[in-house]
Amino acid sequence: MGGRSLFPFLPVIVFTVMAMIPGATFASPVTGDAETKNRMLARGTLELRTEGGSPMVIQISGVRHEDAFRFAGSKRIEGADCTIEYDWIADLDPRGGARLSGIASIINHAPLKREFDLRVRLPLDPLVTEGSRIGGTVRVTLVMGDDGGRVDLPAGESLWAAMIDGQPAKTLHRGPFAMGGRAKGTSSADASFGAPYPSYETSAVTDDFGLRHRFRLSGGDEIRFRSELKLAGDPANFVRRRADGPVRIGERDTRVIIDLGASSRQREARGSGVTRSRGSKRSSSRQPVRINPDARP
Repeated sequence: MGGRSLFPFLPVIVFTVMAMIPGATFASPVTGDAETKNRMLARGTLELRTEGGSPMVIQISGVRHEDAFRFAGSKRIEGADCTIEYDWIADLDPRGGARLSGIASIINHAPLKREFDLRVRLPLDPLVTEGSRIGGTVRVTLVMGDDGGRVDLPAGESLWAAMIDGQPAKTLHRGPFAMGGRAKGTSSADASFGAPYPSYETSAVTDDFGLRHRFRLSGGDEIRFRSELKLAGDPANFVRRRADGPVRIGERDTRVIIDLGASSRQREARGSGVTRSRGSKRSSSRQPVRINPDARP
């Protein structure tokens, strides 16, 4: 089973594994061809733990795909004796509804059952200073070898979680959970929340959103997560990322702003599909700079 590739035609992305957990970052403003290239990229992180050990953090990059970014790759991690494969489409702008959709898989190359904890974190821009709303779906599929297989986890854990700023905002397929069989084949389980999507009220977003998959997987087998996560918020609570601090998005001022990793430019109107949430504006010691509320790169 270790020889199977979920995405045989995708190029393999080279990763840098780091000892500490870095935040997803944007490059400083640049010019020329490098500036154009930077606008075509988005960055995030994958974090993998096995058997409750120290995390291995993998920097990932997404390339422009229509009005979103595509994050795709495959990597065998010898230290964890597993292979990670993923193919996600991510819209990181909540003004028209942020989303993360696609598939991720882990193959356990070890002969025995092992515990895995896989997380992806992708930075949003603008951020949401007050409560946001989320909703999503997931299909979990276990791919078993000739002698069958099993995926399980104990009470208090979940196979799937929607994450905001590194913390679970909503969990699905909660433990105790077990799924498997005694012969070669597949077994699947579906779950969803927050319909009509997104309608589940949750916290502000000060940095990123993403997914977490935690489970125990039998040796030689594979688990796949096909997910869709959506997030929206009240336009009055959107704050742009800037090199010198957040920039609140106001109502009338249409001044030009400078984004990290992008050129100075006028924003285009966009605002459809945003779900408003309740809550008062958060006070700030920094005087905000107001820009077009319906803006998007």
